[in-house]
Amino acid sequence: MRDHATRLRRKTKQATFYKVWKTLDRLAEQAEEQRKETDKRLAAQAEALRKEAAEQAAALRKETEERLAAHAEALRKEAAAHAEALRKEAAAHAEALRKETEEQRKEIDKRLAAQAEALRKEIAEVEKQHKETEKAIGRLGNRIGEIAERLLTPGLICKFKKIGIKLKRIRWNHRIEAPDIGVMVEIDTMLEGDRDVVVVEVKVQLSIDDVKYHLRRMEKLQRFATATNDTRKLYGAVASTVMNDNVKKFARAHGLFVIEPAGYDVTLTKPFHFAPPA
Repeated sequence: MRDHATRLRRKTKQATFYKVWKTLDRLAEQAEEQRKETDKRLAAQAEALRKEAAEQAAALRKETEERLAAHAEALRKEAAAHAEALRKEAAAHAEALRKETEEQRKEIDKRLAAQAEALRKEIAEVEKQHKETEKAIGRLGNRIGEIAERLLTPGLICKFKKIGIKLKRIRWNHRIEAPDIGVMVEIDTMLEGDRDVVVVEVKVQLSIDDVKYHLRRMEKLQRFATATNDTRKLYGAVASTVMNDNVKKFARAHGLFVIEPAGYDVTLTKPFHFAPPA
């Protein structure tokens, strides 16, 4: 009886375990099916969310592009308006500048015309004065000629002869040109002999500048004499009716004779360091 009960319990336990196992197995299958169903629903939801996100992204991109395009168009219009405003301002400024320049040009033309007229009058006055000066120079030339004739008398040749310089003739207004050696001079008066020559600068009123100019002339004449083998001794002299002591001393210090009127005669003053020719 006890063994039977034991076997019965065993069978009952086995049957119960089998049922439990079957139940668990069925639950596992149901869980797997539910998992698959859940995965499927999640996948569908994920795909829907992906599509929705893509649509939203596309819409947002489109909206952004439209906003950017609208902003760019607004900026373009604003830039165009600003450029047009600058163009108008520049055109107005250019026009104002053109008008101002035109006014200045007219004013300059007016001033130039006035200056030209003043210059024309000045030139006419200068020409008038020049003609008067030429007349005065003509008169002065005649006067210098008279002075030269008075100072450079034959008696002067005798005065030079007394100090050893032998002269025979007087040459007036002599010109020497030798471009090849850079000599081109005009001589008021030249006293000549066989071995001596005296070149005289004649002035109404002699200045130191006149003396310096004559000294430069003497240097050119010496160069000409050397080039032409003229072995005559060359002397320089200045003659004037008005000469102060400083000019006279300057001329004598630079080796020039000084010729001055003395009543109806003339005086011949030797240079400071004159040595009579042998």
